[in-house]
Amino acid sequence: MNISFHEKELSINEKKITFPTSIQTVVQVKNGVIVLIKAFIKVSDRNVYFVNLDGAIKWRIQNLDPSKKISNQYYSYAGLNEDGVLEVNDINAYLCKVNLEDGALYDCEFTK
Repeated sequence: MNISFHEKELSINEKKITFPTSIQTVVQVKNGVIVLIKAFIKVSDRNVYFVNLDGAIKWRIQNLDPSKKISNQYYSYAGLNEDGVLEVNDINAYLCKVNLEDGALYDCEFTK
């Protein structure tokens, strides 16, 4: 699998996907990649995506509180922990695990 990124563009096996802001981090996982884009207010909240190997976006990370119609979930970190589980940190100091099937958050804890 050939994965690269520059600015707002991700390339997976020659397929290109453009995001609303610059890509900060790309993490390879089974069946795709996790993309964390730089967060900017009113442009890129919920700024973590799962992209399939065919270049299709499978999901955008869900809100921490799904009852909110407008979210303010901006993430500053996305990566795999020592057990291979995807974790994200939001700007409010919550560390959450992410379900790779649908982008749902679980086991969230306040870290500061």
